[in-house]
Amino acid sequence: MSVCAEALEKIFEECANVPCAGRSTRPQSIVVSTSSLSTAAALSRSRTRLVPARVPAGRLIATQGKRGAAGERSPPGPKGDAGASGATIRDWKIDRTRYVATPIMSDGSEGPPLELRGLFEQFWLEAR
Repeated sequence: MSVCAEALEKIFEECANVPCAGRSTRPQSIVVSTSSLSTAAALSRSRTRLVPARVPAGRLIATQGKRGAAGERSPPGPKGDAGASGATIRDWKIDRTRYVATPIMSDGSEGPPLELRGLFEQFWLEAR
């Protein structure tokens, strides 16, 4: 049994004798996770078990904690070195038989080719 489940059972036992007007509306059992891996794991039936509900209806067992005070802001760090400039198009390599234009970049590499045949075919169909 996990530490969380043991703690909840202890709370349930302590609350069992607390008078409550709405005892008939309380749940018959509460699902308690035996794993603290994640919310998804807590929802998994293989990692849960039923614990008899001895907590009076409407009684708050636990709440989420409040956010703490913000800390002091630290001074900015040193400025980094300037990066290399991006490559620009220096020239175009034209393949007239396939209607493809490939950019030649300033660093000497080839950019992605532009397949232009489809555009010329569309223009030819619309211009007729």
